[in-house]
Amino acid sequence: MELKQLSYEEVKEIYHTSLVQEFPKEECKPLSVINVLMKLGCYECFGLMQAKQLIAYAFVCIDQKQSHLLLDYLCILQPYRNAGAGSTFLNLLKQRYHLYDCLIAEVEFVDTSASMEQQKIQQNRLKFYAKNGLEETNFVSNMFGTKLKILCLPLSKKPEEIVMQDQINEIYDRMYYDAEIRKQIYITKK
Repeated sequence: MELKQLSYEEVKEIYHTSLVQEFPKEECKPLSVINVLMKLGCYECFGLMQAKQLIAYAFVCIDQKQSHLLLDYLCILQPYRNAGAGSTFLNLLKQRYHLYDCLIAEVEFVDTSASMEQQKIQQNRLKFYAKNGLEETNFVSNMFGTKLKILCLPLSKKPEEIVMQDQINEIYDRMYYDAEIRKQIYITKK
């Protein structure tokens, strides 16, 4: 398996054929925003390839100081799930970004009011990230009324809390450059 940086045309195809089906509607950025971020050089998109076949994809936003990364989307395509592709993909991303301080991920809390099947998916997602070295932080992301846990995977060093909070806010400023939208996205302490 190998890591491939994706072109905008490849991202566009993935967006329409997979991303909008795999992620909740409220989590899907408009494709036009992804395009702007890619052109600004602060958003990189990767495919995990096996014999030239896409088996997973990840979209990553980079902060201005290039010390923190936000794993915006990570998806293992259905036929390749639960076979180690996700761990392989994260390891390849760790190698690529080894000089950065940390990789940040946002993950939903386990919703006890959801179906048992949905709760199991949420619990498995948290277990996957923990197994791959992502640690819970003392921060929660509030996005359009939805609370998400913020996880951190130390790469070159474990960041200080105050630095991490500033870097997450900077990443959000870059990703959500519309002032009205940005007002609905903020970080709080647990």
